[in-house]
Amino acid sequence: MKEEMIKNKIAEETGTAVFGPSKQKKKFRIRRRDVFVYGGIAWAVIHFLVFWVYVNAGTLVNSFFGERLDGSTFWQGFHYYGEVFSYVFGGKVNGILSLRSCLNTLSMIALALFINLPLTLLFSYAIFKKIRFHSVLRVGMYLPCVVSLVILSLFYATFVSGAASNGPLFTLIENAGINSAVVHDGFLSRSSTAWWGIIVFSVWTGVNGNIIYFSSSMARLPESVLESAELDGATQMRQFRSIVIPMIWPTITTMSITLIGGTVAWFQPVQLMIGINSAADTQTGTMAWIIVSQVTGGQAVGFPAAFGVVISIVFSALVLLFKWGMEKVFTEVEY
Repeated sequence: MKEEMIKNKIAEETGTAVFGPSKQKKKFRIRRRDVFVYGGIAWAVIHFLVFWVYVNAGTLVNSFFGERLDGSTFWQGFHYYGEVFSYVFGGKVNGILSLRSCLNTLSMIALALFINLPLTLLFSYAIFKKIRFHSVLRVGMYLPCVVSLVILSLFYATFVSGAASNGPLFTLIENAGINSAVVHDGFLSRSSTAWWGIIVFSVWTGVNGNIIYFSSSMARLPESVLESAELDGATQMRQFRSIVIPMIWPTITTMSITLIGGTVAWFQPVQLMIGINSAADTQTGTMAWIIVSQVTGGQAVGFPAAFGVVISIVFSALVLLFKWGMEKVFTEVEY
């Protein structure tokens, strides 16, 4: 392309004719470019139509229909929505439909925003400032991101199993002469400790996923601003609070919203570590687990569909309100 431009420039100056690509070749190049561009757009549109419009429209439709034993459906109106609200406000306490499942999801959101996110920011800042052993820290924090969640869940479940199951941690504790119901059964088999075991796992695997985003945002910060603050006597933590956090606040807002959305749909570790039939007994269910357990358990899809619609509407409103509040904390900085 550059050579052709040079030849055309010479031709204009000297008045000589320079033959470029033929019209047929030009049309072929344009056609090939158009196929590439529109093909990429078409893939995105098809993905949106199938996995968002079709899935959500199907969920909405199913929430208004019941299902007979022969598989046929019939109009139920708002019956399932009434069940959802009676469940939420009536406070059912038995099985997977326990109100505890909603509280577990809310506690996971609080954990993600007020523990995992601040710790991730601190680790990202430590890597950005290249503290001693920052390379080792980087590898250690990235490791849970590249290892399958299934492997991490099974490893953790085995590690905190009780001495009765030969779990490494509690077997050592029992051999040291300490014995109790938790040591014997493990963290994940008792309702009094199972959710705390899930929380520990969530912190272990959750303080890593956004490090790459925060580190990249910090790497874009103007060095002159940080150097000026350091010359003025600002400590590393003061720079972190007063300069780094406000300047990367849009990234923090985006990652916070992503964390909320991911936490609402969080259920797989419970399924892997606790088991399908034990989540209700150990009170470790979540909102997403209610939907999954109802669908996979052979129940009518009307209730989980209505429950999913209500969750989507409520949390969409909460996320928009949360985003509005986060944007009011700091003014976006252009740099």
